[in-house]
Amino acid sequence: MKKVACFTAMLLTILLAIWASAQDSFRPAEIARKASPAVVLIKTTKGQAHSLGTGFLVSSDGKIVTVLHVLKGASKVAAQLGNGDVYDDVSVLAFDQRKDLAIVKVAGFDLPTVELGNSNQTAPGDQVVLIGNPKGLQSTVTIGVISGIREVEGFKVLQTDAAANPGNSGGPLLNTAGQVVGVLDFKIADGESLNFAVPINYVNGMLANLQVPITLAEMNRRLAAAVPPAELARNETSPGAPTSATKNSQSFVHVYRYKQFIGSSLEPSFYCDETQVARMDNGRYLTLGLTPGLHMFRSNDKQSGIQLDLKEGQAYYIRVEIATGLLKGHGRLVLVQPEQGSLEIKKLKYLDADKITAPHLIQPLH
Repeated sequence: MKKVACFTAMLLTILLAIWASAQDSFRPAEIARKASPAVVLIKTTKGQAHSLGTGFLVSSDGKIVTVLHVLKGASKVAAQLGNGDVYDDVSVLAFDQRKDLAIVKVAGFDLPTVELGNSNQTAPGDQVVLIGNPKGLQSTVTIGVISGIREVEGFKVLQTDAAANPGNSGGPLLNTAGQVVGVLDFKIADGESLNFAVPINYVNGMLANLQVPITLAEMNRRLAAAVPPAELARNETSPGAPTSATKNSQSFVHVYRYKQFIGSSLEPSFYCDETQVARMDNGRYLTLGLTPGLHMFRSNDKQSGIQLDLKEGQAYYIRVEIATGLLKGHGRLVLVQPEQGSLEIKKLKYLDADKITAPHLIQPLH
């Protein structure tokens, strides 16, 4: 009996030692101290809107990794380091529209960097640290675990419960060794702690195949020209659809309903300049290609009109919601910041053709 008790005590001691060792190996404060100097605040100007995002330095000469939606549609971009230094001359070295990744370059020298890990070695349950700039609050640190590894549109994403908010997009997700294993990309807004990062190995592949530097304007031009074949075919059969020669002189208005629980079966109408464009299904979006200038947008409550002075080549996001109270059941419009809007529509499907009543105004989302 004494032997059994002795063996049990020994086993418990070993298990406690292993647990204590595991706890000691995860030191988020130390990880944050080393990585934070290389995390940058990205400030963008998109039409009349100003947005914030995150990126991180991967080379001492100024290569920065971020997510594409932070940069997309921007006319101006500046990168601010943790020490306050600002770089506003930014060129683009690589981008991947499907995976929502971008690598840009500033004219730096002897800058702090982070170490890149191997995301193939990441597994559910692994502890992680997320560093970013939510709402512009630089070098905010949160901790969590890898909740799962998911498949999205033909590539993998890392699900994590590390807290994230607008401004965190593009931030590094680090493992217990302080290596970056993911780039924070999007979250599911109507869920709790459902955040997703693109595995760093996709970035490693891009770093091995960098292109000649191009300007932001050239990147946006290439993105606007890159129409997926299926959407191009749909566009060519749409009466009055804009031709490729006119796309670059247009403004783009993305209209969507973000899986709203209240009134999910309703189909509020959406109007542009008093023309009914579509009946908006829940969980769907569409994109209008419009001439730059003043335009008025309304839904069927006729009281939530939004007038916008559209700028050439810029993107705008309007969310259609179901009103409550006195206007219960009617649609109302909300102008959404580009960063939030681009994240929300990533999870939606394009509106069915039979819901569209003004096809000549419709463009696919680039």
